[in-house]
Amino acid sequence: MMMSNLIQKLKEGSEQRSVLIVDDDHELANSLGRILKMFFEHCVITHDGEEALKLYKESLEKSEPFTLVVTDLELPKKGGLTLIKEIRELAKEQAILIISAHDASEFITEAISLDVKGYILKPVAMPKLFEHLEKILFEQNTSLEKRETVDSVTHWGTKEKLEELLTHKLNTHTLLLRIKVNYLSNIYHLIGNEYADQYLKELALLLENIQLDSDALFYRLSLDELVIVLKNNSLNYAKKLAQEMVSIARYFHISENGIIINSTLSIGIAQGEKNLLQNAKQALEKSSESGNGFVASYTQEEYDKDLSITHGRDIMKMIYKAIEDDAVIPYIQPVVDIKTQEVELFSSYVRIMQEEKVYSPETFLNIAQNAHQMSMITRSMIKSTFALSTKSEHNEALFTIYLANEDFYDESLLPYILFWSSKYGVEPSRIAFEISQTDFTDNETSKGFSLLHELKRNGFQFVLNNFGLNSYNLMAILEFQPQYIKLDPKLLKKGMLRNRHQNIEKIIEVIHLIGAKAIATHISDKELLDFMETTSIDYIQGYQVCAPYKVETYE
Repeated sequence: MMMSNLIQKLKEGSEQRSVLIVDDDHELANSLGRILKMFFEHCVITHDGEEALKLYKESLEKSEPFTLVVTDLELPKKGGLTLIKEIRELAKEQAILIISAHDASEFITEAISLDVKGYILKPVAMPKLFEHLEKILFEQNTSLEKRETVDSVTHWGTKEKLEELLTHKLNTHTLLLRIKVNYLSNIYHLIGNEYADQYLKELALLLENIQLDSDALFYRLSLDELVIVLKNNSLNYAKKLAQEMVSIARYFHISENGIIINSTLSIGIAQGEKNLLQNAKQALEKSSESGNGFVASYTQEEYDKDLSITHGRDIMKMIYKAIEDDAVIPYIQPVVDIKTQEVELFSSYVRIMQEEKVYSPETFLNIAQNAHQMSMITRSMIKSTFALSTKSEHNEALFTIYLANEDFYDESLLPYILFWSSKYGVEPSRIAFEISQTDFTDNETSKGFSLLHELKRNGFQFVLNNFGLNSYNLMAILEFQPQYIKLDPKLLKKGMLRNRHQNIEKIIEVIHLIGAKAIATHISDKELLDFMETTSIDYIQGYQVCAPYKVETYE
């Protein structure tokens, strides 16, 4: 079509159109605006991403959406790709045209994945601009259903159709092959759409006919990525198939007017019911590390493991930040006399405060223990509990602090305890360190008993917890003479459910013979409380008595 005829065509219907131009080059933006005013009734120009998004939202609020958004990639305050993503969240079908000085393949690939309608390099060539406008303004009349479900080049399903498939329940044998056509984005850029489309069309046809079963489904994910979904095959079959595709692609090319086009494939394979696209991307990255033209797989088990590691890292970062911000805080829970309801002691339980949210030990303690990083949490709890004990109205009550197994081997812990005890003027007799019964059944732990001996020599008390369900080292218990022993909560539940009142009584009798008082913990309902009242237990603790709570005055 002659240029003058194309301009006349583009003017048709201009009175109903509007365009938003976003470019920090004021001169270019104004020049582009003067040109586009021929084809758009309303032309709005802005020079940064934040202002552009604001103007775009205002157009939606007034029910006057822009026909077209033309944007650069490098923008102040909010980058062009970020702007496009946020516009996509507001209006999935918005026509967007990129005009940029960037010609790097990663920019082009990401832009295409965001379903932009064109990518023009600066300086802008008018014929290329008018060509894109023609496609945007007049080819939108193509059936919306067809545009959303079938890719015009490969005749495979679109990204939207693939995403729809992945929202349905899949079985554990589902396989997803994510295929990267290497160099294809460069072929589009350097050789042009005509030859690149023809190459991709024939490549897709070839891949579609390589020994695939009838259950295979085909999709074009982005400019240079394809996806094949296999519903009922083994991982070995998928790997063999992928290797065959890679081998054939090495020798496949089309020749047109002396131009030879060839590429290679990298393929990532995922299998399972969920996270298929993401797992296949991980596999694709693994294959790319080996170079172009390789196959790799990434299983659900690997994903779960990596997710666990990532979660663990996030938790450890949270712990370090909480310690740095002095946000490791004690929540106290009273232990009361079962007969008089008088408070005998307070168990100090660790919590982490982050952005006004309280995280319980279940969130982070296992990870801290597995990473052998409990000592820093212990230290924070010692310091804050010492401060808290001096503010308590219960002058006779003990405060307990839990020691982890690794704390026994921390040679600098005792000086730390003595320093803060002196700093806050804490009477050692008012502090008891909680030790798990399992610490008295591990022979290796006995090497760390020197800390306990020193604590005892300095007047601190001990509480033994989780007692009664497993074997125990009676000699070690007698050596340290814990003032209180907490029964294993599982023992209490079993005793109540199986009506083993006598078994509980025998264990309480052993505790009394040792010279300690018996404490029943996790008393969470009245039924368990009523059961304990039929025993000779001395003290009780749990939500039925009082939930752990924060005391604000310890600071």
